[in-house]
Amino acid sequence: MKISSYRRKRKITCLLVLALTSQLAVSCSAKGSGGMTQAAEQAKAAETEPMSEESPVIEVTESDREKEGTDESRVAEEMEIEFARGDQDKSVTRDVRFVNHAPDEMDTIWASSDESVITSEGKVTRQKEDKTVTITADVGYNGKKYRKTFTLTVKRIIDIDVNSLEDYSLEQLDEMNSGNKERYEVEMNDSGYVAHIIGFYSDIKVDSWETALASLYNIRSLLGIRDVFEELQPDSVTEDSSSRDYFFRQYYKGVEVWRSGVTVSHDMDGDGRADFVSSGYFPVPGDMDVRPEITFGEASEKIEQDGYVRDMTYVDEEELEEEKLYIYDDHGTGRLVWSLIRDKKNDTEQYMVLVDAKTGRVVDTLQCSITDEW
Repeated sequence: MKISSYRRKRKITCLLVLALTSQLAVSCSAKGSGGMTQAAEQAKAAETEPMSEESPVIEVTESDREKEGTDESRVAEEMEIEFARGDQDKSVTRDVRFVNHAPDEMDTIWASSDESVITSEGKVTRQKEDKTVTITADVGYNGKKYRKTFTLTVKRIIDIDVNSLEDYSLEQLDEMNSGNKERYEVEMNDSGYVAHIIGFYSDIKVDSWETALASLYNIRSLLGIRDVFEELQPDSVTEDSSSRDYFFRQYYKGVEVWRSGVTVSHDMDGDGRADFVSSGYFPVPGDMDVRPEITFGEASEKIEQDGYVRDMTYVDEEELEEEKLYIYDDHGTGRLVWSLIRDKKNDTEQYMVLVDAKTGRVVDTLQCSITDEW
């Protein structure tokens, strides 16, 4: 069967792998802090004109980013709202950050149209129904007043008792999609669990990462998942004119499972129910011990003995020395591994090396340019 028209495929470099496996607290729209742009340096060097109280307010929108070299472009670029992973402007569930990337150049006052829902400091309080809030950034820059406006929708507190949701069988899914057979198909993986569902599998309307996760309780046994909310954490959400896709990464006892997770999608023109699931979930066997017996440093020394060397050309030292543990699916056996990025002597490629955190054995090596498909 052909999945490619429904499933998102992502090309991942080693740097992106490291970014995606950082803590959930990292926001979806975080912007790098290293170095100033040429425009920022020029603006900082120039004398800032005093701002007149009578100056008109100039409205700035995201489209002004394209007006390169203008003050409007600078303001549009430097004023941002950062979201927790899995959130977006249309679906806010957790606190947000109001960010002025040029605080030394721009005086900014953030304001909320409804402080009971989102405060001017970004604290979010969800209500019993969805709430739309307007956030304004009033900016003083180069003697003029600018205003950038953001519209956010804070999602209602979900009142779904997931433990009461029916855990459907394949026969029940067939019945649910009896009128949709042209676009209905189920594919199983080698372990006997569902790998893909094209078609409906839940009556829950998906409009946030929470409701996407809740919908998976209807097929938890088919996916092999013990506790959906405990084992899956939101990573990102993408949207285009045709569909919205929620990506979740798998964790076991707080340790990320290597390249494992679930994608939930729904048609933007549909009734809100999810109509596609792609699962790369790994049922971690037994009561696995996630305490390493060798340190990250010992793992590093081990692979250096095998000819792997540090090279700062592609990865800076801070990222290179990140102490990152994973659970790795080694042909059905869960292994606790350290991940390290290294070059190899007499080799032009760069590798991510996975070292068993119990024994020090190299479990796998992967070239840094890989295709991640769940």
